[in-house]
Amino acid sequence: MTNVAGASKTVKHLTTPRIGRDRPIGDIMREAQQRLVAHLDLALRDAGCSELRSAHASTLASIDTDGTRLATLVDRGGRTKQATAQLAGHL
Repeated sequence: MTNVAGASKTVKHLTTPRIGRDRPIGDIMREAQQRLVAHLDLALRDAGCSELRSAHASTLASIDTDGTRLATLVDRGGRTKQATAQLAGHL
C-alpha cells in the first residue's frame, strides 16, 4: 500500500523545489524595485506631476545643467537610443 501523505510531500517538493529554502536574491531585489517604482510614481502623482513616471527619473538625473546630448543620456541611462529619445521627447 502506498503512503499517500509521503507521496504527496515528495510530489510537492519536486514540483515546487524552493519550498523550505531561502528566497532567491533576484526575487527580493525585483520586489524591492517594484515597491520603489510604485512609491515614486505615487509621489510624483501626489506632487502634481501626473505626466511624469518613475521611468523619467534616470533621464532627469542624467541631464547636465547646461544640456546633454542624447548619446550621452543613452550611455548614462543604459537604455536604447529609441527609448531614451522617447523619454527625452516626452520631457
